[in-house]
Amino acid sequence: MSFANELKRQLLRLRYDDLRQLRARTHGLLRFSKAFGPQKMLLQTENKSVAELYADSIFGLIGLDATISVQEYKNKNGKSFFC
Repeated sequence: MSFANELKRQLLRLRYDDLRQLRARTHGLLRFSKAFGPQKMLLQTENKSVAELYADSIFGLIGLDATISVQEYKNKNGKSFFC
């Protein structure tokens, strides 16, 4: 397992109990997003759990009535990635 995958696995196991921790996690995810602005927020990753965490973090922090979805796509080689 690669270092990046191991790190993601460990981060996904952490639980954030207060608003400050949730803000920090969400800020980190947004900084590595493919698109981030008032009209669109998009993260592309090969790890479905990271995509779900991204959606949950934003929804938990903002609490808006919005559509947040995680969709699976395949590249030319058939490898999955999630947005």
